[in-house]
Amino acid sequence: MPKAILEHILEGPIASDSVEAFGSVVKEFPEDPELLKLFADFLTAKGKGPFAAQHYSKASELFLSSGRRLHAVVAKMLEWRIE
Repeated sequence: MPKAILEHILEGPIASDSVEAFGSVVKEFPEDPELLKLFADFLTAKGKGPFAAQHYSKASELFLSSGRRLHAVVAKMLEWRIE
């Protein structure tokens, strides 16, 4: 998948209502913390909290490893809220 498609998803003009479709994009870019957080938000909205918590946790780790502490804390707090 071209990076441009990922950028459109992250910026918002492309929307998906399918967990499977969004999940396939996440599988293409498993190390993108913004995408993981968006997917976790999406899963939360769909009522799939336990799966969302896993993605928030991974996003938090990736944000922290890239030096983005505030984003890491927010993702971790969202994970804890679900758990």
